Amino acid sequence: MEIILTAREAIIRFYKRFEPAFVMIARFFLGFYIFSLINGIGDIRPELAGYYNQYPLTMLLAIAFAVLPFSVSYVFMAIAITIQYSAHLEIAAVIFLFLICVILFYARMAAKESILIIFTILAYMHNVPYLIPIMAGLYFSVTAIIPVAIGVFMANFIPEIPRIIFTTQTADLDIAAMPDVFGDIYSAFVNALNNSSNWVFTAFIFAMVIILVHVVSRLSLDFAKDIAIILGAILLIFSYIMASMLIPSLTVSVASIIITTLLCALIAEITRLFDPILDYQRAETVQFEDDNNYYHVRVIPKIQLSKRKRSVRRIRPQPEEDEDD
Repeated sequence: MEIILTAREAIIRFYKRFEPAFVMIARFFLGFYIFSLINGIGDIRPELAGYYNQYPLTMLLAIAFAVLPFSVSYVFMAIAITIQYSAHLEIAAVIFLFLICVILFYARMAAKESILIIFTILAYMHNVPYLIPIMAGLYFSVTAIIPVAIGVFMANFIPEIPRIIFTTQTADLDIAAMPDVFGDIYSAFVNALNNSSNWVFTAFIFAMVIILVHVVSRLSLDFAKDIAIILGAILLIFSYIMASMLIPSLTVSVASIIITTLLCALIAEITRLFDPILDYQRAETVQFEDDNNYYHVRVIPKIQLSKRKRSVRRIRPQPEEDEDD
């Protein structure tokens, strides 16, 4: 255990020493990965394809993601996604309108918390979606329900977009034909929403887990965060089992949910190792009062490794003795 704590403290000290550089590098690689994924979706208009050199543009957008505020980076993402679907102008317009509404009415006001939308979509892509509600409950407020729900919706709806493109036509730049095309696209979007309606149950389960983990992790209990992770994992497994029994359209593999949830709980527990580690055996309750209030405070010291004291030994030169002739 001491070896783990020593390695942990060394990593934390090294990170804090170069924290601004680490944050910028992490944001750069995250931005590069996100914009690389965006470049792989949809079809660009032939007129734009000749001017759309993907790799240099991805590098430039990743640098912008690293140095600019999140709200500005979200606008760049919305524009990049719209360009990717520009071969079908009507669908590109609908997607751009939806993304701009999300940015204006939510992401602009909660820029840091809205990063959970991106993390939720990435978690679905890497088959670890159950990690998101546990981590959101630990490190965010209860309002994290909103970006997680938006991320769940987008992660479930994105696979429907190629079907919408396949089943609808585009009027291109023919303005007279656009009303009829938008009518067909509206029907296709409604059918896609019906096909992906199970996201509502997932968002509801994630919301319950976020609330549970958030509340339990902030209780005055020994090992509150560890208990919150365990309870969150149990609630996830139990909720999906109950949902699969009550909702026939929700086809889930119980074994896969159990294994994935346990893996996500393990990842959350490893991440929690870098939080302050408390020594509950030396916890004390302190009571004091002033003229207006009475205070009842529980003090839990952090575990700190004992540092070896360096013993400094001074060596003084011996005075030279006078030689007797």
